[in-house]
Formats: sequence, C-alpha cells, structure tokens
Amino acid sequence: MAAQHELAALVAQLQGELIPHGELSPGEALALRARMTPLDALGRPRESREVRLRVLNERGLAFEHPAPLADRRAWVLLESPRFGTVAAEIELSWCRYNEGGRYTSGGRFVQFLSQAGQVGELGLDRHSA
Repeated sequence: MAAQHELAALVAQLQGELIPHGELSPGEALALRARMTPLDALGRPRESREVRLRVLNERGLAFEHPAPLADRRAWVLLESPRFGTVAAEIELSWCRYNEGGRYTSGGRFVQFLSQAGQVGELGLDRHSA
C-alpha cells in the first residue's frame, strides 16, 4: 500500500510540473517529449527513440510513436527542470494504430526511478538513436 501512495504522490508531482495549468480537459492529451527504450525478453535495452507522452496517471502511461513495438516492456525517461530525470519501467499491454501512420501504446508501471544515480545505472543513454 505504501508503494501505491508513493507512486500516486510522484505522479501528482510530475503532473504538477508537466501540466502547470492544472487538469487536462476531457479529450485533451499531453504532448510532451520523452525517450522510450524497449527491453528485449531478457531485459536488455534496445535502441532508444523519442516519443510523445500522451497520458500519465497513477495506473501508467501512454505514448505516441512512429512504428509498432514488438517488445512488451520498456523504460520511459522524462526530464523535468524541477525533478531532473525520472525513469519508469512500463509493461506494455496495448497498441493502437492512429490515422497518419503513427501508433499509441501504453501500459502499467512496473517501477519508477527518480534518483540520478539510479537512472544513470540503467545505461539507457548509451543506446540512444
């Protein structure tokens, strides 16, 4: 239960930083850039790519990207002037084709890392596109 409260508090802080004007209106989506790094079946990072974060809430997140994803897990890195870099491991559970040849995928949080040392240990920046 404590982990859920910590997650909810962190998401609320990130939403406050990333959405300075408060709540999004119904039907409105985030349009923030993030870096997504798919993980293979053994948990090894693949090539990173830039994505657009569309949804961020206590359950998970969704992001828009240019090609379908074969992997079921990924790290998504967000950068904020106030919080620095925050990495969330996501279990991807859905993917939707959008008009115009783009996709939106999403899933639930597996874990969050917000300390610079923890994020740096992932080595995700070495796999940047």
